[in-house]
Amino acid sequence: MTRSKPEAIPTRQRLLDAAQTHFVEHGLQHASVRAITALASANPASVVYYFGSKEELFEAVLNRCVESLVRPRLAALDALPADAASSRSEQLERLLRILAEPYVLNRADSHRPAAVYARFYGRMYAEPNDIHRRVVKTGFEDLQQRYFSELSRLLPDLAPGELSWRLVAIMSALVHVAADTGVAQRIAPQAAATDDQTLLDSLVKAFVGMLQAPGAAPAK
Repeated sequence: MTRSKPEAIPTRQRLLDAAQTHFVEHGLQHASVRAITALASANPASVVYYFGSKEELFEAVLNRCVESLVRPRLAALDALPADAASSRSEQLERLLRILAEPYVLNRADSHRPAAVYARFYGRMYAEPNDIHRRVVKTGFEDLQQRYFSELSRLLPDLAPGELSWRLVAIMSALVHVAADTGVAQRIAPQAAATDDQTLLDSLVKAFVGMLQAPGAAPAK
């Protein structure tokens, strides 16, 4: 298979692809528009023409990354059968598998959306900026609320606040997996041999168990 020449790919897409690579490595503050356009084989003025500014290009890159994670998950949730005969554990497992798949599967691909988002996520805390916070808040809101609603329905005895923190713990674990930090391998070298499907199955079962654990007793 021959690779597409730069001119065969629309300039806007080349800018987004190049900017994604550059922003992940350098963040927003230290990013160079000239370096991005050179990487994209584009005119230096093209960022202003297509996006308006470096900040707006950064927002467009983040939006694209978040949407590529969120939209398929929402579509998969919509396609779930209304199976009242399934046990609570089975329903939870289906929900959590949909949530976890993009973060855990295809871990060898460092360019998959979940891996790219995980690196952006790390930069959000190292170099916080309003654009990143806004995109993450608005981009994931529908998916977060959808999951919170479904989990609340299945776990009516779990206090909303506690359910919220458990969902945050699950999402944090998934981002950590996607970031491929190597922590699990340092704790136990055997973790390196875990294939994607086995890891997905293991994590989903662990998440289901965590969600179904009794709520904590209120502090006295």
